[in-house]
Amino acid sequence: MGRPAPASIHPVLDGAWSGTRLDALAALPQAVVLADREGRIVFANAAADAILGRVRRGAGIDDYSSMHGIFTLEGRPFPTTDLPLSRAILRRETTRDVMMKVRRSDGESIWISVSGQPLLDKDGALVGGVVLFEAVTEEPRTVQPARAVSSHSSGTHLRRSRVLSSP
Repeated sequence: MGRPAPASIHPVLDGAWSGTRLDALAALPQAVVLADREGRIVFANAAADAILGRVRRGAGIDDYSSMHGIFTLEGRPFPTTDLPLSRAILRRETTRDVMMKVRRSDGESIWISVSGQPLLDKDGALVGGVVLFEAVTEEPRTVQPARAVSSHSSGTHLRRSRVLSSP
């Protein structure tokens, strides 16, 4: 099993992301990365570190692309503001299955499929963003532009997310 979740990830998120909920995210087989409302990465589970080589906590939106070489399906550098986590925070957009190529710190390049969405508190205020991703074993054959599923009004209320809600 993955490493245990940290006792505290961020003052704004701690109330909703504590105890078993955060432990559940830490144990997921899918990679999970959380950022605060300023876009600073505050949490990455073991699967995220395994896929990317290491996720740097504290990195901001301007650092996302420089942490790893991130490329579009066409082989161009992926614009930082178009990455799913950036879009969730900057534009409150939800994205699904955005394909990208990532160059890990060990030099290996892998394809990943990324989905992201904003995290909103019970009053609808932005508190951060989340992305889930998985490595893709086959090189993608078709080029599909990254599109938002919904924008501005979308988001996950921390208390109502399927991942976070208790049965």
